[in-house]
Amino acid sequence: MNSNLLALRLYYFREKSFTFSLFFFPLILFHLLGCSHSDESFLRERGKASLSALLQELQGITKREDALDRESRLAACFEEVAETAIALREKGLVLDQVVQEGDRNLSLQKKILIEMERIYQIDGCPEIIEKAEETALFKLDLHEYEREMKLKKKERKL
Repeated sequence: MNSNLLALRLYYFREKSFTFSLFFFPLILFHLLGCSHSDESFLRERGKASLSALLQELQGITKREDALDRESRLAACFEEVAETAIALREKGLVLDQVVQEGDRNLSLQKKILIEMERIYQIDGCPEIIEKAEETALFKLDLHEYEREMKLKKKERKL
C-alpha cells in the first residue's frame, strides 16, 4: 500500500476523529463481538476478556497522571480488542450485527462508554486516550480499507 495513503489516513484520524473515536471505537467492537460459532465463540470470549481488561484500566483513571501511567496498558488493551474485532470480521460478521439484549457485552459497552465520557472530562486525558487508541483505530481502518479494495477488485473481475 502506498505510504502516502497510509500517512494521509493516519493524519485523518489524528486531526478529524477527536470525538468520533470516543464513541466509534467501542460501538464497532461491541457490534463485532456478537457471534455464535465455536471459533467465533473463542474470539468472543477473548474479546470479553479484553474488554474487561480495558474497563478495569479505564476505571483506574482518576487524574491525568493516572492516564499517563496507564497509557501503554490502555494501548495494549485497545489493540487486543481491535485484533479480536478484525478476526471476527474475517469470519464474515457485519458491522450492523446487534448485540443481543441481556448479553453481558451490552453492560460492558455501557460501562466503557460511561468511563470514556468520565475520563474525557478530566483535563488533559482526552489526548492521552486518543494517543492510546490511535494504533488500534488505524488497524481497524486499514483492515476495512483493504477489505473494501479486495471487494472492488473482485467486482471488477466479474
